[in-house]
Amino acid sequence: MRGLEGIGRADIEVIRGVQAGPILRMLMERGMVKIVGREGVIGRPYLYGTTKKFLERFGLKSLRDLPDAEQLKMP
Repeated sequence: MRGLEGIGRADIEVIRGVQAGPILRMLMERGMVKIVGREGVIGRPYLYGTTKKFLERFGLKSLRDLPDAEQLKMP
């Protein structure tokens, strides 16, 4: 996976376990996610990042305020 610069749709789908296209479109329409670049692999897929609106909506000052992956694992 990528760092804080952006994440590809395929990586999101691995995390969520379902297709991410519809949710990404909805989040982009609501101004909560934006395209931040392109991946350096064949096909050059988009990289997505959160917006300030996303952070504000969830009461976060930065992405560093999100829990890390270990905290999200089921017991």
